[in-house]
Amino acid sequence: MKTHLSHQLPWDSLVKNYYRNYSEGLIFPICECKKMHIIKKSDEIKAGNRKYIKEEQICRDPSCKEIGEDVFYKNKNKIKWEMDTIDVEYSYYHKTYRTKMNIAHFVKEHSKAVNNFADDYLNKLKKIRTDKKFKLDAKYNKENIDNYLTQKTKEYNDCGSDSDYEYIYALTSSGDDNDIIFLLNEIDKYKKDNTKGLCLVNVVTEWGTQCFGRYANYIMDSMNRFYLTVNAIIASGNFNNRETWEKTGLRGGICVYGDFHSFVPNWIDEHFYKDKLENFNKDYNNELNINFFDCIKTEKLYDLLKKIFRYNYIWLALYKYADEKKLREYFRSIFLRIVDFGYIDDDFNEKDNVDFELTASSSSFC
Repeated sequence: MKTHLSHQLPWDSLVKNYYRNYSEGLIFPICECKKMHIIKKSDEIKAGNRKYIKEEQICRDPSCKEIGEDVFYKNKNKIKWEMDTIDVEYSYYHKTYRTKMNIAHFVKEHSKAVNNFADDYLNKLKKIRTDKKFKLDAKYNKENIDNYLTQKTKEYNDCGSDSDYEYIYALTSSGDDNDIIFLLNEIDKYKKDNTKGLCLVNVVTEWGTQCFGRYANYIMDSMNRFYLTVNAIIASGNFNNRETWEKTGLRGGICVYGDFHSFVPNWIDEHFYKDKLENFNKDYNNELNINFFDCIKTEKLYDLLKKIFRYNYIWLALYKYADEKKLREYFRSIFLRIVDFGYIDDDFNEKDNVDFELTASSSSFC
């Protein structure tokens, strides 16, 4: 099993943060030369009492700027890879400099990749639309569209939800470029007359009950958490390690319960063993001894990772095309979650020029 976009995304940067060393570890300030910054007497005493700390690991220059803290271990060989659910948004709370830098590096590269795919996809659709021979099928005509959207929504989620925009989620996950072109046409209608067509702001700001929040954020957070967690497990070499899967923290994260869903519903049917997954989600005390790994159709897993990434860049492409001022005003909206998973750390963004802007570039479709 390989990670998704292994040639573009630095999955090792995430994997590094989940190696645990059970030997003695001490926290010291580090400076720009990446060494322990031993200036305070208390740090000098701490370091002096540890024979495993070598002089070449220490910087005593008072003018060398401190940039954070890091952990130094007595025995670097006592390392084990352990991970619960990855949550990039809150990873900047980790105390060590290297942890922050690893997250910032991954987020920066992911931001580039998802923007590149969104731009290329949008340009592809624009080119199709300008072709004089191109015409959407009759099912998208005014007299047929209601029936088509009803059919697509039923295929997407036969249980239904409380969202007024279920058909939007159905079209963005369908894999049909014509569905997205239809949405672009609807956005065009809204641009000409704000009483018609599709207002993307209304979709992404739709609220559910308290535990769901904004529906668009909820499904995006849940699927990206799965995407990050699974890719990190693969990158770590622990894909077949059942103990690793037991600690993923994904219980209840893939379901269609309540007034909305945490995953594209018809993808659950296609890529998971649904009965096992439902039992796993309910079994909080692990009485049934179900491993999350057994809920996944592993032969279809890579295809699912591709679908989730495509879902991300399609929403981002719609954002770019709509170009609504109000969309940019919603802090920590679905679009921040697509680009940088909500990662906020001003110090590191500024220092490393981690650019999370929605910019253009080039890529190949996945």
